[in-house]
Amino acid sequence: MNQYPRVAIFWGAGATAGLGMRTSLQQAEFLRKLAPNPSTRGCKPLVERVRTALGDGIDPRWHEALTDLLTILGDHEVAEAGKPMPRSGPATLRIATVTAEQDEAMRRNWWSSCPDEIRNRVVHLRVLYDWPALVATIDICPTRSLEGAREPASDNDAFQIQDLFNVLDVHHQSGHGFPVREGAFLTPQRLLGARNALGLLLQVVQYVDWHSRARVHPSLRHHYDFGVALGRRMQRQGRHIATALGSNSLDDPSFVAGPVSIVSLNWDAIGLWVQFLANRDPLKGILRREYSSYCRFFVRFAL
Repeated sequence: MNQYPRVAIFWGAGATAGLGMRTSLQQAEFLRKLAPNPSTRGCKPLVERVRTALGDGIDPRWHEALTDLLTILGDHEVAEAGKPMPRSGPATLRIATVTAEQDEAMRRNWWSSCPDEIRNRVVHLRVLYDWPALVATIDICPTRSLEGAREPASDNDAFQIQDLFNVLDVHHQSGHGFPVREGAFLTPQRLLGARNALGLLLQVVQYVDWHSRARVHPSLRHHYDFGVALGRRMQRQGRHIATALGSNSLDDPSFVAGPVSIVSLNWDAIGLWVQFLANRDPLKGILRREYSSYCRFFVRFAL
């Protein structure tokens, strides 16, 4: 049988943007507006940065949740001192010092009220997600102003999110840190925390956009219908292969490759969701029918 997919679907950013979710450029803008940069343009209060970064039409509960998250992750370090990150001091001591604001933010979002558990949870999150290190990395990423000249970063600068990924990934894989502004130095351990924080915030903005925009968008039904139609097509192809090849079908390249190939041009949450639906929802009817047949057989056997 033909072992190559006959249908190729190119899935681009437009499928996500059409539902109101932020693509790479808008995600970079979100990070730029969220990150304080007192060394070049003055540091705005965290509440104002969150409001500006999330934009209009977002439920206030997400503003409060994101503000609490960044408070817990140490936003005070990059906001209050007038520099991207502390220039000196052991990292363990710095992370272990939990402020009253961090304690209050954690209490609003954690099930326990025990002071030790609250403090340990804050420290644990700060070890995993190094927001100050991510801010310092964002601050040194190349930007281009509207006039086209290299200038200090501002909220309106063009900022490529792939540059941020490249800086973190290349240096972490090589085991080397790098200097940032204000004479500070990011160690390889902090680069891992910055990379984790980057992934966390991108998932946060995708989650917020999904609940605030995509879920209520009228075009979402088209995406769902496409996923279900794709799943049913794969089922038909699977039955055809099983009929033609019998017990050897699982080893045939046609079964492994399938009739449809999806080429994702970027990391796309909606594209992944559609593929999930393609494998989940069409099976509901089949499993329900098989379960009903089993129940009827069991009743007849019991009688």
